[in-house]
Amino acid sequence: MDEFEIELKNDFLQEAFELLENTEQSFLTLEKSPQDQVLIDTIFRFAHNLKGTSRAVGFGDIAELTHVTENLLLVIKNGKISINDSVVSILLEFNDKVRDMISGLKENLEAKYDNTDLIAKIEMISSGGEIIEEASAPQEENSFEGKTDAEIMEEFDNSFAPSADAFEEEEEVLNVTPISKKAVAVPETLAPVATPKKDHKKDEETIRVSLNRLDSMNDLVGELVILKSIVEASLVKSGDHKTARSLSKLCKNIQEMTMSMRMVPVGPTFQKLTRVVRDTSKLLNKKVQLRLVGEEVEIDKTVLENLSDPLVHIIRNAIDHGVETPEERLAAGKEEEGTVEVMAFHEGNYLVIQITDDGKGIDSSKLISKAKSKGIIPTNTILTDQQGIELIFHAGFSTKEVVSEVSGRGVGMDVVKTNIEAIGGEVKIRSKVGQGSSFRLMLPLTLAIIDGMMIESGGQVLIIPRSQVQEVNRIDKSKLSFMTGRSPYLQLRDQVVPLFTLDNDLGAITKSESNIALIISQGRQIFAVGVKDVIRQLQVVVKPPTKEVAGREGIMGTTILGDGRPALIIDLLNLYRKKIKEEKTKELAA
Repeated sequence: MDEFEIELKNDFLQEAFELLENTEQSFLTLEKSPQDQVLIDTIFRFAHNLKGTSRAVGFGDIAELTHVTENLLLVIKNGKISINDSVVSILLEFNDKVRDMISGLKENLEAKYDNTDLIAKIEMISSGGEIIEEASAPQEENSFEGKTDAEIMEEFDNSFAPSADAFEEEEEVLNVTPISKKAVAVPETLAPVATPKKDHKKDEETIRVSLNRLDSMNDLVGELVILKSIVEASLVKSGDHKTARSLSKLCKNIQEMTMSMRMVPVGPTFQKLTRVVRDTSKLLNKKVQLRLVGEEVEIDKTVLENLSDPLVHIIRNAIDHGVETPEERLAAGKEEEGTVEVMAFHEGNYLVIQITDDGKGIDSSKLISKAKSKGIIPTNTILTDQQGIELIFHAGFSTKEVVSEVSGRGVGMDVVKTNIEAIGGEVKIRSKVGQGSSFRLMLPLTLAIIDGMMIESGGQVLIIPRSQVQEVNRIDKSKLSFMTGRSPYLQLRDQVVPLFTLDNDLGAITKSESNIALIISQGRQIFAVGVKDVIRQLQVVVKPPTKEVAGREGIMGTTILGDGRPALIIDLLNLYRKKIKEEKTKELAA
């Protein structure tokens, strides 16, 4: 297999995998709009193009499976069988199978697959109407051996052109948009739109760029930011403030442009939830519709990659624990079909993902009772309703009596909280019995460059993410209280909060007196961290931790300061997560 053939195969796999995600959404939309002839035509053209292109690059297994599915789609297109749950389910199964094959072929371009069982199921569904055999050339795997590059490209181009014989009864489908030589293309109508999008007068041209190149570019911009700080300090010292301002503005624009190249819309991730809702609701015999808002909102790709699993956990829990059965909803005076809404919007320097359901809500008293019966909290503990609701984030806690495929293991919501906090985010929850629940995921827009606070502690200069610090106070020793076996407590207006010492918890050799308290907010839990001094605020480039500190709790990364010195970036929420839980347990037991 020569390099040209390998390139063609890999390009096909990349494009096809992305297009299959859109196709899945189209199948789900078709279930709700079975009479949408435009959508049926679009899906049919996609299948025909996928079949031809996969055969042209030598992926016969994909071509064979897609050919049988194309027959099913043609039966549907001609109105010989109606679209129902079985039809949509088999189309989704086809989509999953092709996606699995593509994933496998990415690892081994010569992998082979047996699709006999699925082909038989598709043919059985098709038998409700007339099975239309393809009238074009016989199916056989194409080989590039012995052919010139020009011949291969001509064959590859021809594979995209619909066969006139295959569509003699459907002349209108011959108006197919030309497709590139190296990729399968599907009209934009293939991706269903859940909410109105902004109109663009002219589509922007795009080019595929490796994420590694963007990461390398971001590293270079980071070096530029560091160099800028050094040069800027020198210019200010010499009195050339105008040049310093111009340099600062230029670097900021370059930095913002570079960061914007890493930003991607949350829409594709949101759209995947449609399948989760469909499968989960059918498994539980419930009727649930998904409403998506703010799909055009953008976030750093690295942050988005850590968002998928938490969203799936919350959605599945909302359907399982929140949304009632159709009978229960009718009895409660609600619509038979429940609603789960996923909304994205910006709030300050954060992206907020809000997941809301109109189910039965969370009964705080039941959670508290369950927690006491399981020994999670002492039986004499008194909690507020909100504290009771937040018990769902406790590791190993579940109200389910029987473990099911959907839930009951007590790991879902704990995973959500851990994953979101690991990327510098925060999870908030509100619920009202009988009306539903709402989860708010507060996420940083980017993890590559952050607003930091330079502090001094234990003879070191450290960086703290500015987003974690609610306020800065000078420590008044008269407002400190001490209890045996507990951390000191600081009087903060009308409440007392635990005060930790950063020197001690980082294992600093040189100890210094804590003069300043950084007030840190973690949901409804507030605590203070004592440091020697706060120097200034600045933007820093986050680099991976060095081997010496990698894996240590609380070490978010490293950065280079303006004077060329390295500095650790400390994640206070991660550093004190265990201590906060310990303090909370001691408080409840007191």
